[in-house]
Amino acid sequence: MSQKKLIHIVLVVLGFIMYAQTTSYEYALDDKMVITNNQITRQGFEGISKHFQHDAMDGFWASEYGIPVEELNDKSRVSGGRYRPLTLTTHSIEWALFGQNPGVSHTVNALLYGLLGLLIFMWLRALFKEEKTDPLKTVSFWATVLFLVHPLHTEVVANIKGRDEILSMLFAVFAAFKLTKGFDTKKSKEIWIGAGLMFLSLLSKETAAPMVGVVPVSLWIFRNSTVKEIIQVSWQPLLLALLYILIRSSVVNPSPSEPTELMNNAFVNANTSQKWATIFLTVAAYVKLLFWPNPLTHDYYPYHLPFIDVEQRYAEMSHPAALLGLALTVILAIWSLWGIVKRKKSAFGAIFFVATFILVSNLLFPIGVFMNERFMFMPSLGFAIAVVWFGKKLIDEKQSMAIVAKGLLVVAVAGFAILTFGRNPAWRNDQTLALTDVKVSEGSAKAHMAAGDALLKRIREEKNQQKKNEMINEAFQHLQTSLNIYPGYFPPLDLMAQVYFHSGNYMKSAKLYKQCADRKPGKYQFVKNIIACASRLKQDEQYQKAVEVYDIALSVDPSNTDALQQGAEVYARNLGNVTAAKDMLERALSVAPNDPQILQKMGIVYAMSGNPGEAIGYFEKAMQLAPNDASIVKNTGVTYMQLGNREKGQALLNKAKQLEAPTAQ
Repeated sequence: MSQKKLIHIVLVVLGFIMYAQTTSYEYALDDKMVITNNQITRQGFEGISKHFQHDAMDGFWASEYGIPVEELNDKSRVSGGRYRPLTLTTHSIEWALFGQNPGVSHTVNALLYGLLGLLIFMWLRALFKEEKTDPLKTVSFWATVLFLVHPLHTEVVANIKGRDEILSMLFAVFAAFKLTKGFDTKKSKEIWIGAGLMFLSLLSKETAAPMVGVVPVSLWIFRNSTVKEIIQVSWQPLLLALLYILIRSSVVNPSPSEPTELMNNAFVNANTSQKWATIFLTVAAYVKLLFWPNPLTHDYYPYHLPFIDVEQRYAEMSHPAALLGLALTVILAIWSLWGIVKRKKSAFGAIFFVATFILVSNLLFPIGVFMNERFMFMPSLGFAIAVVWFGKKLIDEKQSMAIVAKGLLVVAVAGFAILTFGRNPAWRNDQTLALTDVKVSEGSAKAHMAAGDALLKRIREEKNQQKKNEMINEAFQHLQTSLNIYPGYFPPLDLMAQVYFHSGNYMKSAKLYKQCADRKPGKYQFVKNIIACASRLKQDEQYQKAVEVYDIALSVDPSNTDALQQGAEVYARNLGNVTAAKDMLERALSVAPNDPQILQKMGIVYAMSGNPGEAIGYFEKAMQLAPNDASIVKNTGVTYMQLGNREKGQALLNKAKQLEAPTAQ
């Protein structure tokens, strides 16, 4: 086997090994949006064409609303829209072939990541003209290795949803390789293949768009080419990029309004100075994570920010990290522009970083969140190139520093690999991720909500009461913290109601469900939950509290016959308040006059109050509507007996016995 093939295999295997442990993991985080709760994805092969006709989130929203995806009215339900049909197609294919099988999807992600490493090496080797150099002594090899082991990539590779990032970069880098080869060989076929691959990259995720410009810039710098020569190799991918934009704009909303909800617009409560200070602070945070990727978290939602106190909502421009971020932004911008104008090869890493980072930086437009580690997936290649490039330059110019530089590189690769292996287990499932990352994202309302949700799932399964109580207390703390951070946040309110239910505080649970119902009018699941609280109070013989909770349910839904019937039963049977029971049943009958169970209950109430003559009318009507209901027939028979009509009463009692008798098999 040639050294070239061996190196290729090594890079693919290295990429796979870094995430091989994830192949036994479950779905986590946003996987539900693109796979498990996505109506289109779950259609398998039949859903493939629909992915190209809908926003990437439409299948998820359709499942949430319980309607066919075709009935969604809005073209885009997420600011800016998401159009990633090619990535979603891979999920549909896996669903069709393997069903709900996260192990297969994790394996595919790890394999694609290894393949991406190979393509990065091939492109950089061709771009830097290192084909005839020992690979182990090249920038292309070590930059690829540094990229593959970087812990910042765990969010992308360990989370199946991150495949959009992997595929987008994979096709973009493959396109860059083909366009570079086409430029060098003057073969138009290679150029058109490269353009087609760039189109596939955009269909995987929009963030690859800067690569349309990065490739001609790379040829400008490394081939000392003319503008005319650059145009000859760049108009084809640009043409297909414009085609992509045309297709995308016809499917998703091209001009959305800016979100006003905190979880979709992290800067909604910031003034202009705080907004820019926070943006520059995150630039510093990204650079820090590139060099020292610890601690890591998937959650940078409001108000979790590095470098500042947990209680602080936004950064101020006087903060050292904000000033550092501003300086880094200026330096990187100037360095990149200088590198393009002067054709400086040493600046290519910075150019690649800036070009692929700018769209997700909040510098041009708000992206909805302060920052995310997955946004460093593509830009981190620019970091790897720059670090290795300057390391090699140091070795070439100062032999005395060769051992130090090589040693630092080996230590960095080994250290990054260890950190990656250590970070992967957090992504085993939603629970491990939430309970791991809340320790880092202490200021995030979403992180504390997710931790509370994770604990709630464990509470439902826990049999040991002591452990259950401990988890209930911990869940309370997380959910209360979430609400303290963002009082208008709905999910922790719902979860808090559930935790109170499992703790046995049904009255408090019902009151919180009432708040949920008030904030989400028309969602009657909350009314059902309130009624469930009342039923538990009834079981615990807390009858007065039970009827109070039934009244809470009726304050939300006055015509809810379940609450009216059950409340009437408690009033009559347990509290001896026949008048209140009649009142509730009359309200129930005004809603459902032909409901045999309500009629029967009204008959029982009249019978209990010593008025069998009035009761018999309700029983007779109930029996006409449900002639084979043993309970109704029996109560009617008993009432006739009370009225002195023993013959008819006995006949009905005999019929009731026959109806109650088990049917012969």
